[in-house]
This record gives sequence, C-alpha cells and structure tokens, in this order.
Amino acid sequence: MQNDITELALIAKIKKQLENFDTLVLKEDEANALVEALEKAQSRDVIQSAKDYHFDQQADRIAELDAELEREREKSRRVMSRIAELESRTVTVKLPQAVSTGGQGYQEQVERILTAAGIKWEAE
Repeated sequence: MQNDITELALIAKIKKQLENFDTLVLKEDEANALVEALEKAQSRDVIQSAKDYHFDQQADRIAELDAELEREREKSRRVMSRIAELESRTVTVKLPQAVSTGGQGYQEQVERILTAAGIKWEAE
C-alpha cells in the first residue's frame, strides 16, 4: 500500500459497494493494495502477539524473583534476630583464682583482655 490515504480511499470504495449490495469489483492494483494492507495488519498482529508473550514471560519471571527475594529477606531477618539474641545474651563465667604468687595480676590481665575485645563484664 502506498500510503494511508490510498488505503482509506480503497476501504471507503469497498464499503460503498457493499452497502448497495453491488458486486465488488477491484482493479488489480487495488486488489494488490488490499492484500498488502491485510498482510501489514497481520504482521502487526504477529509482532504484537510476540511482544505480549515476551511481556508475560518477563512479568512471570519478575514475580518469581520477587517471591524469592522476599523469602531471602525473611531468612535474613531471622538470622539478624538470632545474631542480636546471641550478642545480647548474658553469660556468667567464674574466673579461676590463681593460686600462685601474683594471682591478682592474672585476673586483671583477663579483665583487660575482655575489655579490649569489647566484651562487657562485671566484677562480683
């Protein structure tokens, strides 16, 4: 088809002939133009169908990935909660009393090491 105006004129001619119940008569170039217009329309339909199919495929994949992401987020929340629980747990440990001379120095050394490691401790 040469252009949309030619196509519209041809369609108008066909409609007019069909309204009057006339026999539809087309010249060869008009028939070729009509065939070309139909082929273009079919081609557009095929292209649109392919686009729709790929769009649906992508939408399904996005939904799968969103669901997987939410599962991983939930796992992460549980792990972080467990870590926080373990970090905040209080443990009572009795340090052994050194029986040798300078034993007090041993206990002070342990307390310095605990403090340096960021471990909170309380003396009894």
